[in-house]
Amino acid sequence: MKKRFELDEKDIAWGWHGSAAGLRRKLARTSAAVDVRSSYVSLKHIPTGVEIRAEVPLGHYSNREMRSAREQLRAELQEQLRVMVARHLRIRGQ
Repeated sequence: MKKRFELDEKDIAWGWHGSAAGLRRKLARTSAAVDVRSSYVSLKHIPTGVEIRAEVPLGHYSNREMRSAREQLRAELQEQLRVMVARHLRIRGQ
C-alpha cells in the first residue's frame, strides 16, 4: 500500500490576524464574548509558495472559544494545503 503524501511541519508558515469591535473596556470585568470578533488564519507551504487563507466567522467568542476556533480552522486548512501541494507537485493518488 502506498504511503500518503504528508507535509513537513517546518515547511509550513502560518499566522493569524484578528479583530474585535465592541463597547467593552479592556480592563472591564465583562467577558470578551461581549465584543464582536473575527480572525483570519493563513498557511503557506514555503518550498512551493502555495498559500491558503480562511476566516473564522464574525461572532461573539470568548478568548478560549476564539483560540479553539482558530486551531480547528488551522487543522482544516492544513489538510486542504496538503491536497493543494500534492496537486501542485502532481503527486498521483492524493
